[in-house]
Amino acid sequence: MCREYALAHGYEIIAELAEDDRGASGASFELDQLNSVREMAHNQLFDVLVVREIDRLSRNLAKQLIVEEELKREGVQIEYVLGEYPDTPEGNFMKHVRASVAEFEREKIKERMVRGRIQKFKSGKLVGNCIPYGYKRIGKAQDVEIVIHKEEAEIVKQIFNWFVYEKASMRQSPCG
Repeated sequence: MCREYALAHGYEIIAELAEDDRGASGASFELDQLNSVREMAHNQLFDVLVVREIDRLSRNLAKQLIVEEELKREGVQIEYVLGEYPDTPEGNFMKHVRASVAEFEREKIKERMVRGRIQKFKSGKLVGNCIPYGYKRIGKAQDVEIVIHKEEAEIVKQIFNWFVYEKASMRQSPCG
């Protein structure tokens, strides 16, 4: 969509930065593609950034405003394929509303994911791929469950007792 938009507007495309930050937070500043955009802007390599929609640049209003201001200082204009936000009080207001909605959506997604992980855990299903020490994996694929590994669980209990009741630290020997 961005390529078609840029060509339709007569822009020369100097780079295409795909959304490949899998698992990265839209609220984070440390994203490889965003860092590339910021560096290219700092080096004056382009003057228009074409973004599909507002939540592709950020899912956090504060970050959105900071990134936009930083790019503006570098002489870069941001254009969104799916939305026009003229530099007017009304246009800025609508852009901020859309950015706030994107932030709200990010928070709701996070909330649903946490709730799903808790439900999965409570039903005895494995959450993630790492089996905690003291447990073992039973089953395969969607039927994986974790159960207590008796020998390892005894070691975990002993470490807990040393730490809580005997006040031993990692560097102390519980034997005296």
